[in-house]
Amino acid sequence: MIKATPEELVEIYQSIMANADMGISILDLATGKIQWDENYRKLYEIPDGRLEGTIEEWFRFLHEDDVQRIQGYMQQFLNTDAKVQLFYRIKVTGNKVKCIRASGQRIFTDGVLTGFRGICWEDSSPMLLQFDVDNSKWFTDAVLDIIPDPLFVKNQRHEVIYANQEYEKFVGMKREVFVGKNDYEFFPKEMADLFWRLNEEAFASKTSIETEEAVANSVGQTRIVMTKRTPLQVSPEEKVLVGVVRDITEIKKIQTSMVAQSKMASLGEMAAGIAHEINNPLSIIRGRGLLLKEKNSDPKVKSDFELIEQNCIRIERIVRSLKSVSRNSSQDPFEETSVVAILEETQIIAKERFSDRNLELLVEIGQGISDMDRTRARPAEVVQVLVNLLNNSFDAIRTQKGGWAKINVSVENKEFVVEVTDSGQRIELDVAARMMEPFFTTKPTGKGTGLGLSVSKQFIEIHGSKLVYDPKHTHTRFFFVLPKL
Repeated sequence: MIKATPEELVEIYQSIMANADMGISILDLATGKIQWDENYRKLYEIPDGRLEGTIEEWFRFLHEDDVQRIQGYMQQFLNTDAKVQLFYRIKVTGNKVKCIRASGQRIFTDGVLTGFRGICWEDSSPMLLQFDVDNSKWFTDAVLDIIPDPLFVKNQRHEVIYANQEYEKFVGMKREVFVGKNDYEFFPKEMADLFWRLNEEAFASKTSIETEEAVANSVGQTRIVMTKRTPLQVSPEEKVLVGVVRDITEIKKIQTSMVAQSKMASLGEMAAGIAHEINNPLSIIRGRGLLLKEKNSDPKVKSDFELIEQNCIRIERIVRSLKSVSRNSSQDPFEETSVVAILEETQIIAKERFSDRNLELLVEIGQGISDMDRTRARPAEVVQVLVNLLNNSFDAIRTQKGGWAKINVSVENKEFVVEVTDSGQRIELDVAARMMEPFFTTKPTGKGTGLGLSVSKQFIEIHGSKLVYDPKHTHTRFFFVLPKL
C-alpha cells in the first residue's frame, strides 16, 4: 500500500480532477460566497484568474430556461439528505451554451449545515438530456408545442387532460379553461355530439382511425379537418385518446380546382374537335351562299344571303373564341395582336350570359384607337383575364335592374390601359386586401374556386404589368396596361 501525507493526498486528488476536466466548488451558506478551483474557472470561462464569487453571480451563468428547475433542486438539497445530481446549461463568452453535469454533498460543522461541496464537468453526450426528461413538464410542452397541428389527449370520460398551443388556437381559449372538461362544456352541441361519437369509436378500436369532418373554428369559419385518433392503454384500467387535427380545407380546394382544370382541359380538347366538325359544313354553307348571291339579282334574296354570310362569320368567331379560352396557352409565344380584336373576342364569349339576364355589356374603344393598333401579348391569356373579370362582374350585378359591365381601352403614356368596370358597389377593404390570394372567395360553396383573380393576376404579371383594383372608383373597377407598339 502506498502511504501519503494529507497534503500529498490533496495534490493527488487535485491532479486527478484536473486531468478529468472536473471543477471543484464550495458554497458557504453563511456568506453566500462560492470558492472554486482553476478547472472550474476554465469551465465557466471566468476571466482574470478569479477563484471566488457569489451565489447570485452563479445563477447569472444559468440558461434562463433552467433557472427555476435548478432553484427547486437547490431547495430540495437544503431540506433533505437525498442524493442530488444535476444537469443544466450555462451561458459563457459570446453567448455560447455549455451543458454541465454536477454532483455534490452537504457540509456540516458541529452538526449544522454550513455549505455545499460539488464537482462539475461539461457533458455534451446525448444522454445528458435524458436525465430529467421523464419528469420534466417543460420538456413535454416544448416538444408538443412545436407540432404545427392541434393535438389533444382525452381520458375515457372524454375530458381533455392535455392539449398543445395549436389546439388552444383551434378552440379559441387557453388550456386552463378547458383542461378537465369534456366537449359539451366548450363546443356547440352539434360539434360535441360528433366528437363524442368519434371518440367512442376510437376508444373501442385497437388501432388509429382517421375521419374527416366540417367544423367551425374559433372565429366561426367552417373548416374541413382530418383527425387521427389513437387509443393508448396507459394502465390495465385506463385508456387515453391521443388526437391530432389537421386542417385540410386548402387541400380540398386544390383538389376541387384540379377537377375543374381537368374539366377545362377536356373542354379544350372537345372544342378543337367541335371546331373541326362545325367549320367544314360552315365553309360549305358560306361558299354556296356566296355563289348563289352572285347569280341572283333580286335585292331581297341578296340581302338574305348577306345575312347568312354574316352569321357564318359569327359562328366561326364563336368557335375560335371557345378554343382560345378553354385551352392551355402557357406555351404560346408572345405575338403582335390587335387590342381591339382582344376586346371584341371577349365580348363574343361573355355577352350571351349578360343578355340572358337583361344586363348590358359594353365595349368602349378610346378615341384614335383602331383595329390596326397593336400590342405584344398572348391573346388567349388576356382574353381569359377579361372573361374572369366579367364573370365576377356578372355575379356582382346579376340581380340588379339595369345593371351593366363595361370593357374599355384607352391610351396613356404610350400604353394601352384596359379596364373592366361594372355597376356593382365598391369591394370592402378587407376583402380587397385578400381577393387575389389563391382559393380566397366570398362566393357560396360550389359557386367559385377562388382562382379567377389569382390566375388573372399571374397572367398579367407574365405580361410585365399588374392587375389593379381601384378602391376610389364609384363602382367596381379593375385595370391593367399593355404595351402599345
